[in-house]
Amino acid sequence: MRNLGMRYLVLVGGWVGFIGGGWAEALAQSTQKPPAQSAQKQPTRSDLASSIRRKEHLVLGRKVLVQQGCTGCHRLDLDRHIGPGLAGLWNKPRAIQRGGKRLHAIADREALLRALREPQSEIREGYAPVMPAYRLAAQEEEAILAVLRDLSEPQKLQEARTKGTVSLWHVILGALLFVFGHLGLSSLAVRRRLSDRLGNGAFQGLYSIIALTAMLWMSWGWSSAPYVELWVAPAWTRYLPLLGMPVVCVLFVLGVSTPSPTTAGQENRLSAQDAVQGILKITRHPSLWSFALWGMLHIPTNGDLASVILFGSVTFLALVGMAHIDARRRATQGEAWQAFAQQTSALPFLAVIQGRTRLTRKDVSLLRLSAALVVYVALLYTHTLFVGVSPFPYR
Repeated sequence: MRNLGMRYLVLVGGWVGFIGGGWAEALAQSTQKPPAQSAQKQPTRSDLASSIRRKEHLVLGRKVLVQQGCTGCHRLDLDRHIGPGLAGLWNKPRAIQRGGKRLHAIADREALLRALREPQSEIREGYAPVMPAYRLAAQEEEAILAVLRDLSEPQKLQEARTKGTVSLWHVILGALLFVFGHLGLSSLAVRRRLSDRLGNGAFQGLYSIIALTAMLWMSWGWSSAPYVELWVAPAWTRYLPLLGMPVVCVLFVLGVSTPSPTTAGQENRLSAQDAVQGILKITRHPSLWSFALWGMLHIPTNGDLASVILFGSVTFLALVGMAHIDARRRATQGEAWQAFAQQTSALPFLAVIQGRTRLTRKDVSLLRLSAALVVYVALLYTHTLFVGVSPFPYR
């Protein structure tokens, strides 16, 4: 943030008299112009170099905080998140647990370095002991300390207090638009009326814009919302997304790459001889199951209200969406849909277990499974960059 400096020029005038002096002398002295203000000191080359180094340290420090996933647990303001806010942390007294004893200590340079290198040696009171140990280069440590000092400057603290945090209402309203915008626009009455008036192409464009706007609004609200803790997530819950996301990627990749009568605009696939193929034999809603599973895997390890709203709304829409699509297809496609539904199931593997369909080797595509693996690896190694939290439980 930009620092706004204010200069105040105080003009002090007075009557100057000397013992034994007359009124004329006093008046003459009072009307004299004050001495010219000394010229402002020009910054030296050394000052400029120091300013450039400071800016470089701050840029590097913020980059390291993001790359190492620190911003996933710590906000760069005064608000509590999984960890304390970083603004005002420098040289701040705080209660800690050290060796089983409760102490009050100052977060000075050495204490903050210990927090980076040996976070379990001193546990900040009121926070779960989940911070991992970091092995950073000396330059990276100094850059992080520079950011902490900068965030604790009086003017930065005042700006942080004034700015405050984005209300949870942004997450709530975004989630409501996301869920009911999808369900409302896809209902038969609304969809038919808008399609007749706008045309099918324009309706699909409107639908996409509203869905994308709602998702971006909800995501922005989630990233800025205050941390309202509902529960302290146990450390083992961080393994759930790591182990479950490969299944999510398989469902998503195979779902979007397999023609399906449950996909918008592909209702005519019901009359195709190969309407039931591949992943559709496992579930007729593979893409929706990928979103539902994604949400369910992330809720346990994110015990704050904003995260529960975000992941919960995606999960809710995906599960309700399956029943909504089935009901709409049943009402509009009649016997063709009944034949397709008889060979498939919404619940994964139910049709296979009941003998209503049979998986064959032909239904397994190694190319698509390989693509799903690539997607998983890409998500794994870009998660910290885009989300700010490391997906690895041991980091």
